[in-house]
Amino acid sequence: WTTKEGEKIVVGKGTVLTTIESFHRYMTIRYIYPLKALEIVNTASCRSFQNMLMEISRKIKLVMRLVDLYKPYMLFKGVYDDTNTKKLIQKSKEMGIDANLFYFDPTCIDWENYFMKIHNPAAVKYLF
Repeated sequence: WTTKEGEKIVVGKGTVLTTIESFHRYMTIRYIYPLKALEIVNTASCRSFQNMLMEISRKIKLVMRLVDLYKPYMLFKGVYDDTNTKKLIQKSKEMGIDANLFYFDPTCIDWENYFMKIHNPAAVKYLF
């Protein structure tokens, strides 16, 4: 990836969390505890960090909400395949039926485009 100026964006190694429990543990240690410390500092400094505290808290709640919503899909161990669709199309060809009648070709779907431009914006609009 590059910035608008053409500079390379360096992406660090990600943390793979395989269970919801490990995610909650990671969030607590990495973000919730520091947020609690910031709350104490904020109180001791006459609410000098109130805006920062509210913004960070809002972002953490958003991430937790998204993880809650997508939990069934993130850790799903199933495998999707199109074997039955292929069998249906093959059988329809054998029977002389135009396979285009079904108007279904999952291989032509641009999944990245779908999630980035349709699914995610709709989720943000209607869920939050």
